[in-house]
Amino acid sequence: MVAAVRPDRAVLPGQPRRDRRHGRQPRREGWRSQLVGSATVVVRATERESADAAAARAAETLAGVKGVAEARALERAKAEALMSRFLGPDPLPPDLPVPRLIAVELNPKAPATAAALRTALTAAGLDATVDDHSLWTRRSCAPAIWPAGPPAACSR
Repeated sequence: MVAAVRPDRAVLPGQPRRDRRHGRQPRREGWRSQLVGSATVVVRATERESADAAAARAAETLAGVKGVAEARALERAKAEALMSRFLGPDPLPPDLPVPRLIAVELNPKAPATAAALRTALTAAGLDATVDDHSLWTRRSCAPAIWPAGPPAACSR
């Protein structure tokens, strides 16, 4: 469930991302281990608070969940950049309700489950969806996709 909020593990928009290992930039590992060790949360605004306020509250809430190493709220511009792949390069209208994204890094030794993340967000009254990337990693490593056998990253 939700532990006490750990603000040192919540990164809000505009703050640099931290690496828990000696303050270095995150180590680049295989794509599968990066996906398995992370989750993405989509947070939507409500009538009571803006998308930015909801994202900040979601990052703080998730940072308090056992098994979360870091929860980082992404700025609207990052969400827009991701959406531009589908909506085209034109700027989005400023009044368009763009959901905010939270990048969640999980504790590699004892990762939080998607259910634990959803429970914490629901308890905080947030309108959010959790993607723990498990469906994508399962499908991308399916033997049918790799006739000669899946890449080494799938065995991690």
